[in-house]
Amino acid sequence: MGNTVVSPPSHALIITKGHHAPKIQIGGRVFVPWLLSRCDKLSLELRTIIIDSTSSATAKGVMIDVQGVVQVKVSGYSEDDNHILQQDDNAIRLAAQHFIGTSDDALISAVTATMEGHQRAILGTLTVEELSSDRKAFSEQVRKLADDDMRSMGLAIVSYTITSITDSKGYMQSLGVAQAAQVARTAEESKAFHGAETTVRAQQEHLKETVARNQAAMKQAELEVELALVQAANMVKVNEAEVRAAVAQELEQAMLRQKVVAAQAEQQRLQAEFDVKVQRH
Repeated sequence: MGNTVVSPPSHALIITKGHHAPKIQIGGRVFVPWLLSRCDKLSLELRTIIIDSTSSATAKGVMIDVQGVVQVKVSGYSEDDNHILQQDDNAIRLAAQHFIGTSDDALISAVTATMEGHQRAILGTLTVEELSSDRKAFSEQVRKLADDDMRSMGLAIVSYTITSITDSKGYMQSLGVAQAAQVARTAEESKAFHGAETTVRAQQEHLKETVARNQAAMKQAELEVELALVQAANMVKVNEAEVRAAVAQELEQAMLRQKVVAAQAEQQRLQAEFDVKVQRH
């Protein structure tokens, strides 16, 4: 005789039987006999808790207000060296010792007190300037300090972030304005530097293009000179051929004229001889 207890995956069942060590089961169903047995449920759900540290002193005595947000849960599973999830029975047993039989407010109260104490402790080691410039480093220090305490309660910190850092004197606001001005100035200087760098690159590219155009123009001029020389040489050859032809033609005509003159002279001689013979007779 007994009861069947059913649990979702977000809860762990702690089954106690007589003098035996408690059995732990996450989710599922289990049969619990009525005699000498009991079954308790432990929530493994995520809790989001706001951590306020009011009027906390920094390293230089400036009083500030810090608000952080932490998410915690009972560590139901943990990863081994091969990144395989293993049921974290030790954490569940520790959480069961602290929180079974109490309300959820008891867990929230314990986490709040622990985190708020560590938050103040780290605040006391930093200046306002350090807090303002690197909130991530501050939150990492708080989380590192709180991890062991949470583990001793069977809890694991899933996330922890700083949401606000303020003070009643306006010191943080003034610091923020100064930092914003510095960021703006740095941005302007960077913009001017990159603008000048861009201008130099543009001028260099323009110079390269100009040199390339000039070189191309010089090459074209050289080609045109070479072409003109070739054409001039060809003209000389053509003119020489024309001169030779003209001389040859003139020579031929002179030879023809000479032959004609010689023929006429011979004809006149023959005529003269003929006339002499006629006169003798």
